[in-house]
Amino acid sequence: MRWPWQSRSDIGTGYIGIALHPSGALAAVASGVVSADGGRKVLGHCFQPLADWQALGVWARQLPCRRVRVVLVLPSDRYQLQLLDALPVADSELADAMRFRLGELADVPLEQLLVQAFRLPEDAYRGRQNMVFVAISPRDSVQTLVNHCREQQLRIEAVTITELALLGLLEPLEPETSIAILELEKDNGRLLIYSQGALYLRRDLQTGAAALTTELAQLDNNSELTVAGSWSDSLSVGESAPAAGGFQRLDTLALEIQRSLDYFDSQQGMGVVGQLWLVAAIDELDDSLLLALEQRLAMPCRRLSLGHWIESDGNALTASALGAAWLALDPLWREAV
Repeated sequence: MRWPWQSRSDIGTGYIGIALHPSGALAAVASGVVSADGGRKVLGHCFQPLADWQALGVWARQLPCRRVRVVLVLPSDRYQLQLLDALPVADSELADAMRFRLGELADVPLEQLLVQAFRLPEDAYRGRQNMVFVAISPRDSVQTLVNHCREQQLRIEAVTITELALLGLLEPLEPETSIAILELEKDNGRLLIYSQGALYLRRDLQTGAAALTTELAQLDNNSELTVAGSWSDSLSVGESAPAAGGFQRLDTLALEIQRSLDYFDSQQGMGVVGQLWLVAAIDELDDSLLLALEQRLAMPCRRLSLGHWIESDGNALTASALGAAWLALDPLWREAV
């Protein structure tokens, strides 16, 4: 799983996860091994509403480590992630094989694309289907980001995507069940389902945080309403049902999530998802959304907290940067990239 400009380094090196957002925002988190027994620690973190690569370089040079390597997390508008039937080749040949297959479908020359592939675990779809996630990115747009790093003497260790970077957070948090992560942008969102340290499902959502604002305010203003009428067979005494269509966006979002949970359970054969972790791409989300989704989905819903590592709940961008930096400290991960 190696991009053309990746390189190796030793375990004593500090790692910076850099995650970028389509809006131009940037988050960076640095990590390193700080003890002989392999103990890891976050060395620092920063967030820029608009990426300033020169300021990032200054920040990186002030970190308490002799040298750093960068794991770059691509913004969502610079790659596509597709789920396709895997070709019958060895893992070492999978990316090239899928790249060749995409050549029959792509409307741009293959030499202009970077292609990476990773399989779904064998137990997905009860072993009946051999599926693979394929990440496709324009070579020139990725190279531009790499050049920004090089101009600041930041050496690239790996280039990855959010869906894989977030895996770096799951192992330390040790979830006991399969986990769904809901990331909400202003106008849309995406749902990711992980189980046993692997990504099983990704779904793009058409509902974003902005569309939910009015409906959430309506929920906040009606303190007696505890369950949306359209999602409950009955209401307790003293509760009033919302006007028809009053929670259309919220109900649509919950329905999209529920369909994905059902697909993971019935089609992929992986059972019930135990928790939903909610995280905003950049902005803060109202706590009332957690309660509203928990009522509609009948499952625990909470924020994805980064408090295990840094003194901040953070956002999806910071979570991606942290996941990338933390994952890079794992020698097994570095051997695989």
